This record gives sequence, C-alpha cells and structure tokens, in this order.
Amino acid sequence: MVRKNFQGVNGFSWNAVDYQNLINIIESNQDDINDLPVLFSSSYKGNENLNNEKDVEKFLIEPLLRDLGYSDNDWVRQLVVKMGRGERVFPDYALLSNKDKGFEQAKILFEAKFIIKNHKDFESAFRPVWSYGLRLSATLLIVADKNSLWLFERVNQGFDRHSFSQFYWKELQQSDKFLALNKIFKRHDK
Repeated sequence: MVRKNFQGVNGFSWNAVDYQNLINIIESNQDDINDLPVLFSSSYKGNENLNNEKDVEKFLIEPLLRDLGYSDNDWVRQLVVKMGRGERVFPDYALLSNKDKGFEQAKILFEAKFIIKNHKDFESAFRPVWSYGLRLSATLLIVADKNSLWLFERVNQGFDRHSFSQFYWKELQQSDKFLALNKIFKRHDK
C-alpha cells in the first residue's frame, strides 16, 4: 500500500479518515506507530472570537501562511502600489516575486474582509484584489473572510470572478482539504 501512495488493491485513494482508522487499528493491537507518517492539517483555532478584519488577518491568514511553509519575511502587508498618477493602493497581503520599487510583482495576493454576507460584499471584495492582481502580474488571488477562502487562479490574461475554489477554514483541519489547498499554492509559488 505504501508504494502505491496509499491506494488499496482496487486503486481507490485513501482519505485522511481511512488512514486515521488504520492507525487506530494498529494502535489498538499494541503495535508501534511511531514510524508511520503523520498527516498534517492547519493550525486553525476557530473563528468565534474574531471581531474585525484585522483579526481575520492576524488569527487566520497569517497562521495559514505559516502552515503552508511561508515565513513572515515571505509576505508584505499593506503593500504600497502606485497605479496611475499618484494613486496608491494597498493589497492586504502580497507574496512578492519582484520587490523593485515601482516594478513590484506578486505571485499571490490576499484581500481580507471580516465577513462576506452576500453577493454584493463578495463583488466589492473581489474588485480591488482583481485590480491589484492585474497590476502586480499575480497568478493567484485570494479573498478571505472569517468563514472561508475563495481562490482565483489566473486564466489567460485575467481572473474570472465566477471561477474559483472555495475552502472553509474549519475544513482545513482535514488533511485532505489542507493538501488540496497546499497544491494550489505550490502551483503558483514558482
């Protein structure tokens, strides 16, 4: 099974729950499980105590970035970006690939909101990150609120606001979901 990437004899992939059940069976038989791989999930602590957008950034987005293997030096908060004549904008988080002043480029951008209740809120959160993404040549845009993340991957010359992957913060505790999110990040972090 290990050589087949945890696929059973019929070729079905194992999910995190099945793997954990197997670990429990092995453990109940008093066998040693110390050499078996441990599945990783995010360090999500819940969103009940979040009160504003700053809390979403500090208690959800930053721990997620660390869980994905980024250090605090890998991102810039409130990056000052000049657009047009003196107009400055500030994406909430930018994972930069070029830091030259006036020629900044970012691979991944985040726009944080406290809560997105309806389509109007969603559109107003997407619009600025879309604009930053085009200006900074990003390949992945993320809108995050206290409940979920919406990921928009670059298609041709832009981003389609109707085509996205959505992850709920709570489900990122499941190794399978966290791995799926991690794969999307790794595709854009080259």
